[in-house]
Amino acid sequence: MNVPIVDRPTRSHRAYFAVFLVVGLAFGLVGPSISLLAEQVGTDIASVGIILVTYGFGYVLGTQIFARGYDRGLGNRLIGCSLFVAASCFALVPFVSMRLLLAIMFLFFGAAVSTSDVGCNTLIVWELKDRVGPRLALMHTMFGVGAILSPLIVRGSDATRGDAALAYWFAAAAISIVATVVI
Repeated sequence: MNVPIVDRPTRSHRAYFAVFLVVGLAFGLVGPSISLLAEQVGTDIASVGIILVTYGFGYVLGTQIFARGYDRGLGNRLIGCSLFVAASCFALVPFVSMRLLLAIMFLFFGAAVSTSDVGCNTLIVWELKDRVGPRLALMHTMFGVGAILSPLIVRGSDATRGDAALAYWFAAAAISIVATVVI
């Protein structure tokens, strides 16, 4: 007897869509806020560019080291915990006044966000197998929506406070909410 497969998103799918929305938002914040971060640490844009390097290096480290946890069955817990690390880093960014410390924060942020990124991509494919196509496309579309919104959020923060603090705190709050749902 063949049982029809109900093609309905589960709670995990909705959570993965939200993860990609906030990851896209986080990715998109860095570029528009780079000049504000340079002012924050008292240096020029070229010097604060080191955060982009450490961010990228952290991303590579996260995919190589922490993503192995998905093979060990950590799943949503690993995604949620990595998002909490990312949220903590973003929440602390407005308080950092040293370029090196800011670079270290972005190293940890890069590792955390890559861990959640790889996890969502892996788990949705493992779960849905042949039926993954439209949901995977939607998940990546959510990333784009977050990335499109981020410059507007940075602009609002700059207009309100003259810095990027509100943008980073907003992103940290959004990431924390999604992390709570995922876990």
